[in-house]
Amino acid sequence: MAQNLDEHLAQLEDALDRTSESNAKSLSFVQAFVRPHGLETPAAPVFADVIEETAQRRPVCQPEPFWVPLLRQVLYPLALLARQMATRTPRRQGPAFAAPRRSAKGLRIFFAMASPEYMRYYDS
Repeated sequence: MAQNLDEHLAQLEDALDRTSESNAKSLSFVQAFVRPHGLETPAAPVFADVIEETAQRRPVCQPEPFWVPLLRQVLYPLALLARQMATRTPRRQGPAFAAPRRSAKGLRIFFAMASPEYMRYYDS
């Protein structure tokens, strides 16, 4: 990640000045994965055909095992009890059960995306 505009421009220039080897790798990826029917074949009609074919398929229903309704009858009261316990406000007293205080700095939020290099802290 660039720290300033000059560094960002240098990164952009570097990305645009790729070698022919990296261009060949990119083209190979596009041909194999992005456009498997070839670069000359329009992608929209192929995509539309796949969508239409998928819409015409019917899901295959598998019968549930005999024990699933029995298990459901046993677990349903437990689920109701767990929900009741989760929504009930605790009546505990004392300093150990006091609500947490916010720091003088404010709220800190940890934001993570799919990859660790995108982890960032944001202060309010």
